[in-house]
Amino acid sequence: MTNEEYFDNARELFMCDGWKNFIAELQTAVDNYRIENIHDEKAFRHAKGELEALHRILGYENLTQHLEDQHES
Repeated sequence: MTNEEYFDNARELFMCDGWKNFIAELQTAVDNYRIENIHDEKAFRHAKGELEALHRILGYENLTQHLEDQHES
């Protein structure tokens, strides 16, 4: 797959209602995390890992757009 194909596929994905709904649900999950509900170190590490993964997914569109801009330069 060429870079152009990769970016075209990504743009197509980002325009889908399903992607927008998925991102909205993930953002809601992140927004609803409450540190006061974490009672021990194990739960804290678990929550931290979940939030890191959610933030990575939430940032995928911006990262891809940034990489495409760099590729075009």
